[in-house]
Amino acid sequence: MVAGANAVFTIVAVYLIDRLGRRKLLLTSIAGLTVGLLALGLSFFFEHEYAGYMAVASLVFYVAFFAIGMGPIPWTVNSEIYPASVRSIRLPDDHSTFNPFFYHENRYAD
Repeated sequence: MVAGANAVFTIVAVYLIDRLGRRKLLLTSIAGLTVGLLALGLSFFFEHEYAGYMAVASLVFYVAFFAIGMGPIPWTVNSEIYPASVRSIRLPDDHSTFNPFFYHENRYAD
């Protein structure tokens, strides 16, 4: 369910990035991420019979809003700011800024 939401909303983001603009999508994404994490925290705080369903629903909500803005937009901007001649050199370095764990995992893997 979570992976499905990620896939669907990433496809939605592809169509919305140029139509609505990156700034609106990023601000909407950050607001949705905040609401999703608050709902997730509240689902663990309150003990009732539907807490599990609330946790899963808030996680899907969080992933959906991440896939709309904070997921694809930094990578889109990152690929557009460099000229083609240096893109292959700079993108791995910028990847280390976005995700240091995977950068170090792949760098030392043989």
